Formats: sequence, structure tokens, C-alpha cells
Amino acid sequence: MASAQPAAPVRSGYQHVQETIRRRIRSGEWRPGCKIPSERELEKEFSLNRLTISKGLANLAAEGLLVRRRGQGTFVTERDSGRAAQRRLIKYISPMPFSEDVVMRPGVLEGMHEVLAERGYHVGVDFFHDADEMVKRLQGDSDEYHAGFAIWYDPSEAVDAELARLSDEGYPFVLLDAVPTGFEGDCVVTDNVEGSLIVVRHLVEAGHRQIAYVTRRVNRTSLEERLTGFLRGMVTCDCPIHTNSVFKLKGVREEARGEIDGVIDRLIDDPTPPTAVLFSNEDLAVAAIERLWSRGLRVPDDVSVVSNDNLDVAKSPRVAMTTVVQNWFEMGKVAAEILLDRLTNPHSRPTQVQLHPRFIERASVATRKGDF
Repeated sequence: MASAQPAAPVRSGYQHVQETIRRRIRSGEWRPGCKIPSERELEKEFSLNRLTISKGLANLAAEGLLVRRRGQGTFVTERDSGRAAQRRLIKYISPMPFSEDVVMRPGVLEGMHEVLAERGYHVGVDFFHDADEMVKRLQGDSDEYHAGFAIWYDPSEAVDAELARLSDEGYPFVLLDAVPTGFEGDCVVTDNVEGSLIVVRHLVEAGHRQIAYVTRRVNRTSLEERLTGFLRGMVTCDCPIHTNSVFKLKGVREEARGEIDGVIDRLIDDPTPPTAVLFSNEDLAVAAIERLWSRGLRVPDDVSVVSNDNLDVAKSPRVAMTTVVQNWFEMGKVAAEILLDRLTNPHSRPTQVQLHPRFIERASVATRKGDF
């Protein structure tokens, strides 16, 4: 029996409109200065609503490909007049927000805009569902209309190969949050080792010694560093490390959350159960709290919980989460500054910036009074 093929990623309507129009312009089907079909005509062609069509056209106008003239319509930019707009767009390439995982980091785009707007640059954004779509974004947008990329790194061999191509061609880009092993280009990351160390020290000061760590599949440097920081903190604070001290989930997104119930059950039923648990990501912590609640355990009275990320869409309804915060706004600002410097000094040495995380104490950690 033939195995079922995975479903193709769903492409946003406005992205399909943009790609089609870009292709028609590049092929010469729509020549400089020509008037393109009206929004109403494009609605019928693409079977999309007016708002979606308008969004696609607005993005292309920001790129300098189109000119929208009130009362006249939308035109392909004349080559001479378009040169001033060319290479004035910097694109943020990010995982699709609010889909099967919490992946949109609030503040990155805003931080980029604050820096770039002052220098006369536009900021655009393209989303991807998976590695194949990410590669298409990088290939399709690395043209004369884009000055560079800020890329939320999502590891895969195909993505790494495309990044190597961009680097070989001297195309400006900066990676955010994580990098390929051995990467020597521009990047802005968080000191995730420091973040986990802060958490372990805080828990030890609160009387905890039996501490567990739960992480989704360690497939990126940021997750590797969070685990390293936890283990280093446990050793530094002379805390025991058992077989059940670290749980590495097999899944990455929805699959990882589906494994949480079993992990929590194992932790609870262990002869030496932890009094505190640190999670690599906040959505895992939220799922764990729900499982603890269903087993009759309360956070933080019975078990203390700490998470990473501090994403609003992953807030637990049960308790205000103590968490490690990454400064996404600052990450966006620094990334924009690096790109501007790279555009001015294309042959300068790579800039790699590591931002300090911030620890926010809320209500999910209690001073230890005894084992559960």
C-alpha cells in the first residue's frame, strides 16, 4: 500500500497574489509603466476577497514593484523611477504565527521598524509553514528589490544549503534566535545558557533540589543551550541528577505537547519526584500545568513550574507563570542595525550579538515546604 503523501502547506492568499504578479513582471508579461488589472478583476481571477488583493498589492508597492495612483489604478513601476525604491525593503522571514505552534515572537518586527524607518527603509514580512516554504521565500525574495533579510532560523539541510548560497553570493542577512552549527555570519541570539542558570539558582534559593527539565526535541542551538544551562546549574548548585531529571520529547510542536501527559505522570510516580520543573517552552509548561491539575496537584503549592518565552498566547489560565524572557524587541533593533552596517560595509567581519535574558518572577514558584 502506498503511503499517504503529506498535505501541502497552505499558502496565504495574498502571498499567492504577490508571487504571481512578481512572476508576470519579471517575465516581461507586464512591462514597466503598464497598468495592471483592477482589484475587482484580480478578485475574480484569484477568487479572493478585496482585502486580500489589496494587501498583496500594498506589499508589492512597498517593494517598489508597483505604483498605486489614486483615481487611475495600479501600474508596474517604471525602471528609472523604481530605482530609488529598489533595495529599500528589508524582509523579516518568520514561521507562520499562531498556527500549530507558538512561533511568532512579538516585538521583533516592531524593533526592526523603529531602526529602519529612520533610515528610509521599509520593513516587510513573509511567513513560512515548513523548511521547503522557507527556502522558497529566501529564493524568491533575494532579488534587486530587497536589501536583506532578518531570518528566524528554522533548522533543516535545505535551509542551511540556501543560507550557504546567500552567503557565497554576499547577500545580506542576519539570523535570529538560533544558528546552524559552526555558523560564522551575522546573528542575534539570546544567552539561553544564562537563562537556565538563573532559573536553577532561583529554585535552589527557594529550597528546591529535586528539579526536572522538560524540552521539546533539541533540534536548534537555542534549545541545546537551554538544556546545557540547566545541567550546568544543577552541577554548580550540587543538585542530584537522576534518570528522570531530563525529558527530551520526540516531537517539535503539536506532537511535543501531546507527550506531556505521559511525562508528567512519570514525574509524579517517580520514587523521588521533582518539586520543581523547568520547561524549554511556555506552551509545554501550560500543558503540564493542566495535566498536574487533572492529577489533583496544584502549581505552585505541590509543584513549582518555570517556563521560557513569556508569550501572551501561551499564558496559563491556572497561574501566572514565572518565566525567562527573551527581549524580542531589542533583537529586532539589533538585527536591523547589523543589516544597515552590512549594507554600508559589505566586507566587514561578521557581527554576532548575544542578548541577556530577563527573569520574571510571578506566582508559579513556591518556597519548598516538603515533597508531594
